[in-house]
Amino acid sequence: MEALIALPMLAEFCEKIKSNFAPKQLVLLNGPLGVGKTQFVKSMVSTMGGEMPDSPTFSIINQYPCADKTIYHVDLYRLESEADVESTGFWDLFREDEALIFVEWAERIADDNWPKTWPRLNIHMQFAEKTDTRKIQISL
Repeated sequence: MEALIALPMLAEFCEKIKSNFAPKQLVLLNGPLGVGKTQFVKSMVSTMGGEMPDSPTFSIINQYPCADKTIYHVDLYRLESEADVESTGFWDLFREDEALIFVEWAERIADDNWPKTWPRLNIHMQFAEKTDTRKIQISL
C-alpha cells in the first residue's frame, strides 16, 4: 500500500488506518530526517483521542494515554547501539497487554531482534519531489 499524503490530510489518513491496528501493535517508522515521522505519530495520537505529543528525541520514550489504548512513541535517533536501547527500558514496553508502539529510526534495531509476538507494521516515509506532500509506503 502506498499513498501521497499532504500534511493537512494526515489526520484523515490516520483516521482511515487506525482501525487496522491489533490490540498489541508495533509500528516501525523509517525515513530521512525531517520527513514527518513525528508529525505522523502526533496525528495518530490526536486521532485516537490523546493529547498532542512532543517529540521524544531527548526523552527517548513518551507515553500517551488514549481513548482505547496507550500509545508509546520511541525515537532511537540519538542511540548509537542496541546496548543503548537496552538501557532505556524500551524492551519492557512489550510486557504490556495492549499498546500501540511507534518506533522512529527503527532500522537501528536488527530485524531479528523485534518481539515475534507483536504484529509489526513497517511504514517508510519519503519526501515527494517539489511538493508539500510526503510519500508514505506501508508494508505489512
